[in-house]
Amino acid sequence: MIRYSLLVFAMLAIAIIAQKNWFRALCFMLPLLAVLERPDMPRTMLEIPGLNPFNILLGIILIAWFVQKRNDGSHWTASKSATRLFFAYMVVLAVSTARAFLDFGAFVEAQQFAGALELPSRGEFIMDNVINSAKWIIPGLLISVGAKTEERVRLAAVGLLLTGGLLSLQVISKMLPGLIGADDLASRALRVLDRDLGYHRVNLAAITASCAWAFLAAKPILKTQFRGVIAAGGFCLCTIAMVATGGRMGMLAWIAAAMVFGFLRWRKILFVVPILGALAVMVIPGLQERILQGFGGGDEDNVSQYERRAEMGAIDESGRDRYSITSGRVVVWPIVFEKAMERPLIGHGRIAHQRTGITIRLKNELGITSFGHPHNAYLELFIDTGLIGVLIVGAFYWVLFRNSVRAFRAPKNSIEYAIASIVIAFFVVNLAASLGSQSFYPKQGATLFWIAIGLALAWFTKEKSPAPVVEPRTNARPAH
Repeated sequence: MIRYSLLVFAMLAIAIIAQKNWFRALCFMLPLLAVLERPDMPRTMLEIPGLNPFNILLGIILIAWFVQKRNDGSHWTASKSATRLFFAYMVVLAVSTARAFLDFGAFVEAQQFAGALELPSRGEFIMDNVINSAKWIIPGLLISVGAKTEERVRLAAVGLLLTGGLLSLQVISKMLPGLIGADDLASRALRVLDRDLGYHRVNLAAITASCAWAFLAAKPILKTQFRGVIAAGGFCLCTIAMVATGGRMGMLAWIAAAMVFGFLRWRKILFVVPILGALAVMVIPGLQERILQGFGGGDEDNVSQYERRAEMGAIDESGRDRYSITSGRVVVWPIVFEKAMERPLIGHGRIAHQRTGITIRLKNELGITSFGHPHNAYLELFIDTGLIGVLIVGAFYWVLFRNSVRAFRAPKNSIEYAIASIVIAFFVVNLAASLGSQSFYPKQGATLFWIAIGLALAWFTKEKSPAPVVEPRTNARPAH
């Protein structure tokens, strides 16, 4: 009862703030993402589907932005090239979704074959793949039109980091038995995280890895004498949470971000990261077993399973279980690629992994039931949208990433440097993690990534970055 009272109080406070400053309300709302999918959070209100705290507040903030945008100058200012690529990106996703809707029967058949208790309706398909998918872009787009001043950038960064920090605290609290060796790290992550936090471990691994480096880069944004302690503490907190998820792609993405930062500017990182990795393996029970799974021991002790994987060709000449090492991807990816090459230019449309019969084939021929999607965002995009979609989406991310890298050369105490660091952290981690999971379709687990995209659109898609200015007053008219 107390938690619900606090939730209602927080919602009322944010709604009141939105009447005067929609951007501040948006940033205060972001931490709600850290608890939105917990089992004790209300999914509906007044028995109306979709009427939950996040959607209510997002609607209020959207209305407030529409009313206030003329006075505070919050409008789209991205360059023409970035705007065209973003629009093309959205068209690619819309066409892909429409093709899946027109082939809805194949999707239902795949769900029925998988043993779904309730088969999806067309209305549920639209709700899940159109409305719910699109809404996770909205916070990032609002950031892109509103984060034009130093004060607003600080608010956005604090909201983003606070969300990552709250998620990290929850991950550590739930995974503490796995961290101290009282439970298996990987199996506990699969059992507990999605059930208690509402996020799959692969999404949490990407979020916490991104926020770890974002914390370390945020010192110029934090207005406090303890900013160094906060940055270092946040980095350690999110890194421990990332390890606790047991997500190996998240760990590799974390290392990839370290390498990128090291080669671009932070040379000391190249020496510190190996030391941190060695200490983590020595201190955290189960981490070494998780990292080396498939290289000897573990699943190989299950003789029948090991023989089955040998029949799949997943055991190499040295006896390494490539199925365990890649969590089955080494077997599934060639099948996905083979199907994608049937329509290499335009793909098969959204959810092609299920609609084209790959899930049915995996179960019938290989006995694999755990792959409802390719577990590779690039392959998913390729089989869904073809080379056309891959090139358009890739070009959009490349333009933002390239401009952010250029801004990373700014003085270390500048706002441009801090924003560039945060954007680079999220881009590198999420694009690296996409090799083994994730998706280029908007989803809840990628909301913070879209906020980083919004920051890049607001600051790094022009010939010159906007000069730092003072937060405009609510009633002030924008300069012309």
